[in-house]
Amino acid sequence: MDFRTPSPGDAPYQLGMFNWFWMPTAQGSTVRAVAVPIQESNIWIAAYTLLLILIFVALARIIKDIVIAVFPLRGNGNRYAMLVGYSNTNDPVSIMFLAGAYCWKTLFRVRGDGRWGIDWSTFWLGVGLIVVSILLLAANAAGGVLVARNLRLGNVALVKPGSVFLPWTSDPPDRLEDYLNWQRFQGPEAFRSVADLDQMDPALKNKFTFEPLYDRSDPDRPNFSLNYTYEVSGYDFGLQRAPALLYKVKGSCETRYDWIADQPDPGIDRYFLFGNSSDLLTVNNTRESTYVPYAEFINSESTDLELHPENGVAFLIVPHTAGRRSTTANSEDPWYLSEPIPGSRPQSIWQYRVRPKRPPLWCVQWDTWEFKGKEVMNVLNLGNLVEQQKGLHLSKMFTDELFLSAFASPPIVTIGNALGMSALASSLYNIASSRRLDLELQSLGNDTRRLVQGSFIYSRDTVRTTARQPKSLTDGLPNAITKQNFTDHEIADFVLPSSDVTTMSVNILLATPAVCLLLWIFIWLSSTCLFTNWWGRVRNDSYRARYLQRTIGFSSIQLYKYLDEEVSGERRWVDRLSFYPYIKDVSERYIRQRSNLEVIPTSARSDTSALSPTPSIQKPTATVEEEELGTVPLYGSSTPPPTGDNGAATDDSMPLATRFVRPALVPLHERRSSAPDLDNRFSNASLGTLFSAQRRRPTSEYVPRTDAYELVLTQHWRPSLRPDDNVHWKQVARE
Repeated sequence: MDFRTPSPGDAPYQLGMFNWFWMPTAQGSTVRAVAVPIQESNIWIAAYTLLLILIFVALARIIKDIVIAVFPLRGNGNRYAMLVGYSNTNDPVSIMFLAGAYCWKTLFRVRGDGRWGIDWSTFWLGVGLIVVSILLLAANAAGGVLVARNLRLGNVALVKPGSVFLPWTSDPPDRLEDYLNWQRFQGPEAFRSVADLDQMDPALKNKFTFEPLYDRSDPDRPNFSLNYTYEVSGYDFGLQRAPALLYKVKGSCETRYDWIADQPDPGIDRYFLFGNSSDLLTVNNTRESTYVPYAEFINSESTDLELHPENGVAFLIVPHTAGRRSTTANSEDPWYLSEPIPGSRPQSIWQYRVRPKRPPLWCVQWDTWEFKGKEVMNVLNLGNLVEQQKGLHLSKMFTDELFLSAFASPPIVTIGNALGMSALASSLYNIASSRRLDLELQSLGNDTRRLVQGSFIYSRDTVRTTARQPKSLTDGLPNAITKQNFTDHEIADFVLPSSDVTTMSVNILLATPAVCLLLWIFIWLSSTCLFTNWWGRVRNDSYRARYLQRTIGFSSIQLYKYLDEEVSGERRWVDRLSFYPYIKDVSERYIRQRSNLEVIPTSARSDTSALSPTPSIQKPTATVEEEELGTVPLYGSSTPPPTGDNGAATDDSMPLATRFVRPALVPLHERRSSAPDLDNRFSNASLGTLFSAQRRRPTSEYVPRTDAYELVLTQHWRPSLRPDDNVHWKQVARE
């Protein structure tokens, strides 16, 4: 279990299929979405996968109907066979094998008039069926991937209005109280912003620019300058309806030795804040020599920011690094430049310390808010941008409260003060138990990089932070959200990421079943209306007539009906032009067969006509065996069959021989011609004699092949005898 995961009742987001919201995308657009628990989403995705299968079954059915209607037969038996197989197969793979087999046969097995010939038109029809099947398979596979991917959009959910908290600024303002309230609010988020920066560095390297520059021309006064930029989009903020909004940050910093006041006491450093000689900051190096290296972050108190936002916001970072002792030296960095400790012995643990009078870092940051090419400088003018751009949907909760509180001061200053002695990267290398610091590994570049990275992450999480505060931190603090009387719609205008939820597209949720339903309604209407006169009478030369004839005639049930009636000689099927013909008369005489070997379950004929003759046999000579033969009655319309007490036919009514069909392989026959030889140059016979001799011989004959066979249905007769009957086999054969 993840201990950071809130319980379902305490989750700060809204779930459910009816809680629709706008999900922001990285491209700056929005998608209508819903959020459900991840376990429930698996069920939905499985259900929609089944719907997708039904959609492609319907598409295959429609394409199949079109192919059946337009497929040219033109009396070609191979085309008939191929279309019959296609019409009775729903599997694209089976259709590919079927069409491929006939393509092969038309290339290498087909002959016409005894000559080799390729049936190219039939071949290309088979290739067309293969292409259609491949396209269906590819579309099915692609649809399964695309629908599942587009259905699952991400892992965000709409925030609950009641979970949003923002500290209230007292009126009149109380600087100390407001600072403490904000410190409670921002402290945990500031620490989360700088946690695991090393692991996040590969993902962050394209999110911001960091350009440090060292000037070591004067070894005693090395200089450092820095340029940095980053931007946060509305998508990064999680804004529901303004993903295209951009918050752009550009800053530059440089060391200022000229702001260090002259001080005779080497244990104390004094700094002119922003170059103002009347505003001094004192740092006691002697007292802090055993402290963790840290820095003070001080905002400029300039009041012309709203009037001149192009001037940017200035802030100062004053180092508290002087006097820190180390076993290693640093001769290049402005903040960690070392010197030997006076009077230290060679065997002493600490040989070096950081020099006093380390230069402060003066920085200026420019903030720009942009939406679709329109820009304003500083967060104070963000409300004007919202009013000017009609497409920018941003509630006053963001413009008047949240963004104003978070970005009126540069985020570097905010997280620097919130982190305290953990703000600098050098604090990670301080050995607190021995009060030592490895100066060789420290640099102002590492410290500022940590601050810029943390500032970017803190800015990106500013909106989501308002819904992540535990009650233990917010109890007793006034909520600016509730005091300003914002509506739930204005408050719940951003989304929260969570690994416990799945965001699904409303468009896919609605479109998939709708498309499936429409396709099957179309199939039902077409299969119903085409067989009625709603669209007028059917013309025999129309595609509609061709479709009706082939759809019914080529169905496997209809083909079975043809075969059964051909073998049995009875027209006993009803609903003959439907997809489901059936035998209406199922009386006992039609179910007398005792064997499971018959392909066609034929029965005794109901009329007086004789059965189909068996192969002729020689009449036996007058022997004792012939005298044992008796007369076998045939039951027809003139001779009713014997019946039992209940009026039903008895076994006595069964014929002695029952006809059935059985599949068999028989050799194929090929035609061989022998033309008369009229060349008599080497013969003494006259032309008339030769012609008469040739005329007496056949000119052509059919010879069975030994290497090719075909599957046919052959007729056979089987005795239908009771166990106590004693009838000779010859009598059965004669019947």
